[in-house]
Amino acid sequence: ESSRPEDQADQLNGEAQGSGKRLPSGDNIGLYVLGLQEIVSLNLVQQSFYSDPSTIAKWRDALEAALPKGYTLVASYQLVGLLLLVYASPEVAPTISNESTVSTGTGLLGYMGNKGAIASRLVLGETTRLVFANCHLASGHDQASLDRRCWDYNKIVTQTKFAPIEYGGVEEEDGDKIGDEDFIFVFGDLNFRLDGLPGDDIRRLLMLHTRGEYDLNRRPSKTIAGDDGVIIMRN
Repeated sequence: ESSRPEDQADQLNGEAQGSGKRLPSGDNIGLYVLGLQEIVSLNLVQQSFYSDPSTIAKWRDALEAALPKGYTLVASYQLVGLLLLVYASPEVAPTISNESTVSTGTGLLGYMGNKGAIASRLVLGETTRLVFANCHLASGHDQASLDRRCWDYNKIVTQTKFAPIEYGGVEEEDGDKIGDEDFIFVFGDLNFRLDGLPGDDIRRLLMLHTRGEYDLNRRPSKTIAGDDGVIIMRN
């Protein structure tokens, strides 16, 4: 398989159109949120200020070919290699208001867009504030890289500011910040490492999580069959 984003987009587009298969829809799937990283090469310094509209178009075409019919584009934003797309179902789209999407660069010199985040704030039914944050934090295995990732995260949290909420023509005085929402979803290439845990242990922990059997304060609903081990972690 090609690792180039444009080839992956073309492949997804072709498969969706050729097979006629679409992603599931219905009452339980009101929003589709796609967050991508490194959709353009990050090798050149000047690309920290550059966005290519044709790149967004390729990913939009591929995604919309796979989406159920009737889904509406709610938010679309590119920050160099980062791309955030939010689509809403026909039932949910009319209930969305006060969409605000902003970006925060944390890359070269501490502000360029080769690293950073795109965050989108939506209000559902004039009551529930949702935030989706697509991030690409600093890479590297050493302590300095870990410190830089934490610095990236803190800058995103403290400097992301959305447009003020408006209801009935009345606008709030201040714009929302991260932390003012009801629910937030943070995803992307976060680059944090799990040091000191073998891969098999991590997979078992994830398996316990998906089964709902990771909570030490409740009894498991069933025993774990086969060769699956139980791992208990305490501070």
